[in-house]
Amino acid sequence: MEEFHLCQPSPRCGSVPSCANCCGIYNYRGHNRQLVADVLSLQTEMLAGWDGSDADIERVRAEVERRRPPMRFEVLYNCPFSGFLDPDRTRVGCLLHPRQRGQDLRDYCRYGRQICGEAKCTAYTYLSDAEAEAVMAAAGDWYLYGLALTDIDLVKDFFELCEFRVFGPIDPARVPQNPELLRAFHEYLKLKESWPLDRDPGRYGKYYFVGREYRQHLIDYRRLGVSRPVHDNILAALGSVIETANELEEAIRVIDDRIDAFVRAYQAERSAAPPPVAPTPGPPHNHTRT
Repeated sequence: MEEFHLCQPSPRCGSVPSCANCCGIYNYRGHNRQLVADVLSLQTEMLAGWDGSDADIERVRAEVERRRPPMRFEVLYNCPFSGFLDPDRTRVGCLLHPRQRGQDLRDYCRYGRQICGEAKCTAYTYLSDAEAEAVMAAAGDWYLYGLALTDIDLVKDFFELCEFRVFGPIDPARVPQNPELLRAFHEYLKLKESWPLDRDPGRYGKYYFVGREYRQHLIDYRRLGVSRPVHDNILAALGSVIETANELEEAIRVIDDRIDAFVRAYQAERSAAPPPVAPTPGPPHNHTRT
């Protein structure tokens, strides 16, 4: 079976999004949709004017770095050569990739062609193809796809909490095939883009840096006077800064509303499915020895 390529999925049916998170496209202060799109547009337009020389690529690099917004984590690399790959600006990725320019020019970036070509994020290890394709189908565009796909806890814990509610396994492969499941999963993933408790500019999801080393933020439930909820990984993945027990209660309610909507759609589909057809009995076996 062919591996599902998470960065640049094949458009099996219609337009599909792509991911360039490892290129640093979200590593800006206040990385909202418009800001990231503006940066990618700038980088795409700047590289379109490159004359092909070494000197001019350095001009492009310097101009991009001068004009783009401040980075969130200086220790991470924001590649100036990521951008939009198609005229409709529905896919993002490497503008120096051989598929874009006919030759491999990725040695112009910091990491070079080998690292850029071989690197794989943790989603390749921890997400099944069915989970990744569910994210691809539900995200709707490149911005949310890249945010959600690379947040393992956001995806894995969602399906796990759904399984707790149905007392059995959830098949993510059913998501792209059912409009109600697709809508419910999309509404959940959108929390990653617009979570009101994501208010610490020094964090990206659950991560922050001390010097050059990253750390994981832990929510202090003891200070809130409550035990650790089963939603903890999701709350951390959303970048939650929770000040009171009431805020925690409301945050859990919002997450549960999304999970419950998905479970209702999943159970409705299962109830509507026709019962399995019993096999037609064959003639009785003759056990008499001859």
